Amino acid sequence: MQADNQQHTSNLHSFTINAQTHIQNGIFNVLQINLGRTYPAILKLQDTVKELNPDIILIQEPYVNDNEIKGIPSNWTIYNSQNLKAAIIIPNQTHKAVQILSKPNSAAIKIQLDNYPLTIASAYSSPYSDIQSTLQEIRELKASIKDEPIFIGADLNGHHAFWGYRDNDTRGNNLLDFVLANDLFILNKPDAPPTYQRNQSMGWPDISLSCNTLALKSPSWEVLDTPSASDHSYILISFQAQNTSQHYRRYKTLHGNHRKFLRSFEQNAQFLEHQIQEATSPEQLDSVALALQQTIIQACNHSYKTKKINYNPGPNWWTTQLETEKKKLRALRRGE
Repeated sequence: MQADNQQHTSNLHSFTINAQTHIQNGIFNVLQINLGRTYPAILKLQDTVKELNPDIILIQEPYVNDNEIKGIPSNWTIYNSQNLKAAIIIPNQTHKAVQILSKPNSAAIKIQLDNYPLTIASAYSSPYSDIQSTLQEIRELKASIKDEPIFIGADLNGHHAFWGYRDNDTRGNNLLDFVLANDLFILNKPDAPPTYQRNQSMGWPDISLSCNTLALKSPSWEVLDTPSASDHSYILISFQAQNTSQHYRRYKTLHGNHRKFLRSFEQNAQFLEHQIQEATSPEQLDSVALALQQTIIQACNHSYKTKKINYNPGPNWWTTQLETEKKKLRALRRGE
């Protein structure tokens, strides 16, 4: 009996975990924009995504109708704040994320980069609201992830010379105090073009913040002259990164083969039942649970066809040098 158990255990441990991992090296691009609550701006965003191919999009004030953000393509994944004024969009299938925050004024997700988790947040604070409530949401998020890397794109409507304004206001001073107290870095450049323009009015309300880990990667931060159909401009943040995404196999179960699955599963069912009855510690229960999971996976692999996973990797020919040349070309266009 002991020899049989050892043979069963050996077979179970030889099963593969039901996951496939893709690793993509290159430049990680984040696009940030306040859409000004207009439908044309969200339609223009679709064209801009085709041109720039960002990995993540951080938006504020999207167009909302019937308590829903409108104009987002069905193949994009969106994670929004409770008030729908801040959201995070993943426009492709290569990045898998988990939403870890949805507060009144902010939303946050977590993805895997360079063998470490990266938290990405989007937030909005109206110039007529108390900025402290939004800062408190981000503060709690930062505390919950401890020392894990974080990137934040937000429109917080604070004035300060550190990110372009000629004068400081109370909101800007509170924001700067928050940045310093939470060991964050301001990626905005004080001499950058305004991120907001309407008639004769201009400003720099949109801010990009990162932790030390990302700041050490020397990320580029640029206000684009690409038309946005909003009174805000696009901001593109880029840094070197390795994206690791994990996809779990999905099975086509609507086409039968259930009896074949049961026959395959029954080969180990008696052994697993015995192991459950004999388990006397949490460690033994964990081991049996893993064996049960692997048995089900093996039976599925033996019985069902798998669904196709749409994996859309970025171009492997894009380099840092090409990124630099692209920025030079944009600078020349602005000078025309």
